[in-house]
Amino acid sequence: MSVSDTLTAVDTALTEAEKIIPQLTPFISLIPGASAVVPFLSLLPVLVEAVETIMKATGTSQTGAITAVRSHLTPGMPNAVALGQSASAQGSA
Repeated sequence: MSVSDTLTAVDTALTEAEKIIPQLTPFISLIPGASAVVPFLSLLPVLVEAVETIMKATGTSQTGAITAVRSHLTPGMPNAVALGQSASAQGSA
């Protein structure tokens, strides 16, 4: 499976997950330790989009793009230039 196929599959899964996450949230909250994750579930599609943006802009691997997103979100670490450009372009539109 190519990276593109993998990302398409992940995107499809996340789209479907978004439909059922509201119904699953009460059950996820019953799992010890899992309740801490619930508030962040809505961020998954945004994170996938950020990884895709970095991969397209820089030609890096999926692992490299995930590392760049992690760095971008970590205070004191360097920001991903590709995400900054994307945000700037969207803000001026």
